[in-house]
Amino acid sequence: MFNALSYALARISRKERAGQMDVILHLGAHRTASTTLQRALRLSRDRLGRSGVTVWGPARTRNGLFAGLIGQPDPVLPWQSERILRSTGLIRIETLRLEQAGRASLLISEENMLGKLGENLRERMLYPYAGHRLDRFRASLADRVSTLALAIRSYETFWASSMAFALPKGGPAPTPDLCAALVQQPRRWRDVVTDAARAFPKARVVVWSYEGLGNSPSDQLRAIFGREMPLTLSPQWHNPAPSPAEMAIALGDRGEQSDLIDTNARRFSPFTTQQRGDLRAQYIEDLAWLRAGADGLACY
Repeated sequence: MFNALSYALARISRKERAGQMDVILHLGAHRTASTTLQRALRLSRDRLGRSGVTVWGPARTRNGLFAGLIGQPDPVLPWQSERILRSTGLIRIETLRLEQAGRASLLISEENMLGKLGENLRERMLYPYAGHRLDRFRASLADRVSTLALAIRSYETFWASSMAFALPKGGPAPTPDLCAALVQQPRRWRDVVTDAARAFPKARVVVWSYEGLGNSPSDQLRAIFGREMPLTLSPQWHNPAPSPAEMAIALGDRGEQSDLIDTNARRFSPFTTQQRGDLRAQYIEDLAWLRAGADGLACY
């Protein structure tokens, strides 16, 4: 299989002409209303198609297409390397097909390109292998990527929402040790932006905040394309974090409990007052860096 796919990729490389079709990567991040945007894109597929825009959302990317590229960061077995090659080949075949069909743009919305939510909590770090994974996608998308889009969120609510969302799916129980580690972890949104810019140095990087545009898929799409785009909005908010009461039930089903879950609260807030202050200060520094021009790497 490896040799056959290598031969197919070599043939594709001779046919590819960079720049004919723009590829836009919406990288998420998780817990920034990405699912709500993806639902709107899915509802608007025909309208966007008439504007020359093809959309790949999770229904497409998680159906085997990206399987080899969003897996573990360091494949050690031959079949894992072959899986990476297979996904790379499939993506290049599909993008070439769209290009030859005359499509103007391909918008790919998949937050797992940065990494998995559970991996963040397991490693206690913000997308620790984002650069490595994005390098894989650079190999599969050649020089077609014109725009990278990233939504960021205040660390206080990002980590709380991540813990809440992951818990019913087998994620870790909230503990003081976990909360302290997340406050002290070294990576910031500016590191994720830098990883993206390095992986695709010719692409424009667009960043917005969840607090600013999280409830407006139309504004998010305008930020991505730089103009108004036809969009059919979903009336629902998708994939909200479980309530503290729901978290307690999920944890109880596992025979566990956590003193950090207040079942009477409307929202899960596991951090101490000092920790919340530290997390907010970190986010303020990120926003200041973005507003100051992000070292020329991104547009906020």
